[in-house]
Amino acid sequence: MKNHLVLLLILALFHACNTTGPTLPAPSHLRCNFQSDPKGLLPEAPFFTWWMESTTKNARQTYWQIQIATDPNFTSGNDKIIWDSDKQAAGREIQIPYDGPSLQPTSRYYWRVRLWDEAGNVSPFSEVAQWETGPGVWAGKWISDGSEPFIDRTEFFKDHPSPLFRKTFELTEKPEQARLYISGLGYYEAFLNGDKIGKAVLDPGWTDYGKHCLYNTYEITGMLQSGRNALGVMLGNGWYNPMPINHFGRWNLREILTIGQPKLIAELHLTYVDGRKEIILSDESWQHGESWILYNDVDPVYRKRPGRKIPIFFAVTARKYFSTTLLSTDSATYRYSER
Repeated sequence: MKNHLVLLLILALFHACNTTGPTLPAPSHLRCNFQSDPKGLLPEAPFFTWWMESTTKNARQTYWQIQIATDPNFTSGNDKIIWDSDKQAAGREIQIPYDGPSLQPTSRYYWRVRLWDEAGNVSPFSEVAQWETGPGVWAGKWISDGSEPFIDRTEFFKDHPSPLFRKTFELTEKPEQARLYISGLGYYEAFLNGDKIGKAVLDPGWTDYGKHCLYNTYEITGMLQSGRNALGVMLGNGWYNPMPINHFGRWNLREILTIGQPKLIAELHLTYVDGRKEIILSDESWQHGESWILYNDVDPVYRKRPGRKIPIFFAVTARKYFSTTLLSTDSATYRYSER
């Protein structure tokens, strides 16, 4: 009888040792399109990256499993888990593409991942990360001040104030969430109620504008107020409207780039506590005037008038014929630095 008790105790200890929790730590540094919890990504084909954590020397990943849901708690009811990759055999942990059903625009998704190592140890699921998609098909219009390119070359080097655009709107209550999706050619800076939106400068980055342009996404919920609000945008020439100068004594950018007059496109998406949604678009309801910047070019060099003159605003022109594909800005941007 005593031997039986000892045997049972040994078996119990052996079972306990083999039913302990996973020895592999959860993955860390989750990134979607190389960003931490990004906003405004294109709905098509995001990709995922993470770090494997282990205290074991020469440990390596052999399998992974990704889950994506519309609920941060990953409840399975009501199809809230929209994609489960199941256990996939791969040592790769960089740029794993999404392979689930089509994603909805201007929506938030949550994701997590777990791993297996070469010894068969399985990690717990990582902490939950998230990302938001941007507009799919843009409803906003490209708008400009209606100006036309100069015919006389000398006109380019005279003072021509950068265009300033404004849209005023009333809010009966503050929204629970506000996202501004915006692009301005060649450069832009956006303002809300007199304050600059974000810290980036010289956005958007240069692309072949005839094929695609980059847009930015801003979280501006805290900048809005009940009552009257004013959204402003100042445009610069940048690479889209360069001076007719032969760079390196050889290339005139106006002859080799896709060029045009400065223009912008924007969508402000508002979501309220009760689920209502409102979208403020760039269209003919906006106004334009002259800014205090008198001259600017590709480089961040400009002339400006002393003091700031209150502009007189006029109706804008919608540039319906401008055709390009808008892509989310995934890369780093130039920013103001404090000195």
